[in-house]
Amino acid sequence: QHDKVLRCCGELEPLVSRALSEVSAEMALLLDQRAKALKRLRRFEEARSAATASLKIVEQVYGRGEKYAIGLNVLAGILNAEGKHEEGLKCVEEARSLMKPDSDPHLLSRLLNLHALLLTAVKQYQKAVLVREEQLALRLQISGPNHADYATSLANAALLYSELKQIDWAVDLMTKALAIRTKTLGPSHYTTQTTRNRLVEYRKAQTDPEMKKKLASKSHRICSRPKCFKVEKKMGICLHCKSYYLCKDHHETMDEHMAVCPNHPDALWVERKVDEIVKC
Repeated sequence: QHDKVLRCCGELEPLVSRALSEVSAEMALLLDQRAKALKRLRRFEEARSAATASLKIVEQVYGRGEKYAIGLNVLAGILNAEGKHEEGLKCVEEARSLMKPDSDPHLLSRLLNLHALLLTAVKQYQKAVLVREEQLALRLQISGPNHADYATSLANAALLYSELKQIDWAVDLMTKALAIRTKTLGPSHYTTQTTRNRLVEYRKAQTDPEMKKKLASKSHRICSRPKCFKVEKKMGICLHCKSYYLCKDHHETMDEHMAVCPNHPDALWVERKVDEIVKC
């Protein structure tokens, strides 16, 4: 009864296919978890092998879409921890190219965070700043201003700005991160204490040139103009406070800063004069 057998096969095939897909998806997820655990144990070669095997399964079952991007993010994280930043950067950029406008915002936020870290590691500071600002805005939109995840984004942004010699910005962001972590995690939590220690370093760097030098990149600065975010090796600098930088596009605005620079002699004179008038 070949006709009946054929009909039965037609009914069974989608059921078997679906079952195999579900098993394959579970296996891919399991391999991802295995890869993450191996990464934490610093068994990087085994971690990469597990992540790559997961990617192959995902590609066979789902093709190259959002699920494939998740696997690439896992692999990129392993490469970043291993110190293979250029390879990790390629993985993240491929993952971002697969994301769609309606993709999971939490996944996109994780991708942006890792992208910014890898760009910083390879000293592509201009791109790193733009990606970090994008991630910070997205995390605020997802979590709100009082969530621990937003505090993590603030702390990561502070690290980047401290490296680019904007210590005042770093202090402001790390102060916000500390307030959120103290409220959500408690004052004695390890992460809160780490944030507090980092903030102490930044505040010391505001007045101690050696500490600032220790925290900062040797050759790159970020423009101090609001919303500029341009990073260059050679920048105009205020010689009085030595913490205000201007890119080539904003050199002519240095006078605006001089009028309010706390270390400028004229500004100090104006301040004293105002005090005298008030007292009189």
